[in-house]
Amino acid sequence: MSRLSYVLAVVCLLAAYGHAESGPPTRIEAFTFKTFDGQEHQAELGRVAVMENRRSGSARRIDVAFVRLSHRGPEPGTPIVFLPPGPGIPATTLGRVPPYFRLFDRLRDKGDVILLDLRGEGLSSPNLDDCPASTAVSAHALESYDALVRQIAASVANCADYWRGKGVDLPAYDDREIAEDIHEIQAALGYPRISLLGFSAGTDLGIEVLRRHGDEVARAVFAATGAAELRPNLPSTYDRQLRKVAYWYQATVPERMDLVALLAADIKALEERPPTLRLKEGKEGRAVEVRVGSVVLKSVVAELLNGSVGSLPALLLSVRDRDYSLLQIFAQKMYDGLHSSMTLLGRTIDCSLPMPPSRRARAESEARISPMGNVRNIHLEQAVCAAASGRIDEAEVREPLFSPVPTLFVSGTMDANTPPFNAEELMWGFPNGRHVMVVNAFHETLVSPAVQQWVVDFFGGKSPDANMVRFDQPRFLSLEEARTAALRSR
Repeated sequence: MSRLSYVLAVVCLLAAYGHAESGPPTRIEAFTFKTFDGQEHQAELGRVAVMENRRSGSARRIDVAFVRLSHRGPEPGTPIVFLPPGPGIPATTLGRVPPYFRLFDRLRDKGDVILLDLRGEGLSSPNLDDCPASTAVSAHALESYDALVRQIAASVANCADYWRGKGVDLPAYDDREIAEDIHEIQAALGYPRISLLGFSAGTDLGIEVLRRHGDEVARAVFAATGAAELRPNLPSTYDRQLRKVAYWYQATVPERMDLVALLAADIKALEERPPTLRLKEGKEGRAVEVRVGSVVLKSVVAELLNGSVGSLPALLLSVRDRDYSLLQIFAQKMYDGLHSSMTLLGRTIDCSLPMPPSRRARAESEARISPMGNVRNIHLEQAVCAAASGRIDEAEVREPLFSPVPTLFVSGTMDANTPPFNAEELMWGFPNGRHVMVVNAFHETLVSPAVQQWVVDFFGGKSPDANMVRFDQPRFLSLEEARTAALRSR
């Protein structure tokens, strides 16, 4: 997910806390919030003990944690709750990234800012990503789409089985229970109303909060907007994204290389003669030989199209020339990820969303003719969802939301994961909605000072004074630059 992958590197630094079966429902203590630039900020760490599964009638409680940045100024305004992306990226982690903290710090002039770690992640307890690493990763896992699905399902099952063994009710880790967690935290803190700031998967959750408790929400800002009825991702969106990037690239190079044709040729070559790459496994770095099929290239290309497109030509050209040095870096990262839980919370949430059957059928149909197939929806495959929470599909489909809450939608014109037409479709039910665009931006827009000003103004009751801002087009990297960037990323 573009630069979001940077923060994933530090998630493992956050210790999981013990399960709370008893004790006071709300605990708040002084807390020093340290950002990644070494700065320390005074804050509060709160924990609220909530029912794990309100639908089952079980008395089991879990802790939901948050960091509160207190309002500064003479008159307290409406508190702002930040709903993080992922799912699986804790708000208390993303908030440590300096550009994000600058936004949250500015919002303290409007009201308390709550950085919420959703149930099952970060400082909340249990932390579903705190589980034993999977040791059973097949050397064939990267050969094909089907092999990769089987391995992802096995990696997810490894973590899910660990938590089931501790009595955790995994189907309860979904957006509906989280929406009720937010409602209980609001009541515990004595807030009559709140405002919402959602980013990416946090917008899906924000939609659910508006659906259930919209009368208690003052304002909302949704950046990179999604919702259950807009899933799964459509392969055609990524096909057109590739063509747009190819159009940019042709305008910058003398030979006018066609990236679309180049990808097709690379895929064919990898399917006919998949290379065997020497990867490292485990902390000891044991060398293993892994055959790498076209599914790896398709997955990497789809990921690059969502933010790091500067490396795309170097990747495709190097594979054409049978130089797999850059592909190997990405393959190593994929292989390493298969030893983890693959963000178990993300799987329990995503797999619980009642997606329209027609949307799923359309995605599957498009995947049959898309160069990249259905790689962007691989984590929604039935085997993966069954491993995560035992759920495979739901017949229920939620009605599109109607909400009079003043809402600002922010979209990047190059965001293939949550394209601008997602927000436009949802806005049909938001009579007080406003959609602003960031030209040439991908998935991540909240780091922009101009976008941050929009957000601050909107929570202050003012509408943005412009409908769009513009980013520069990305610079295309040489192979050496792309290898350096890939090694630096997480």
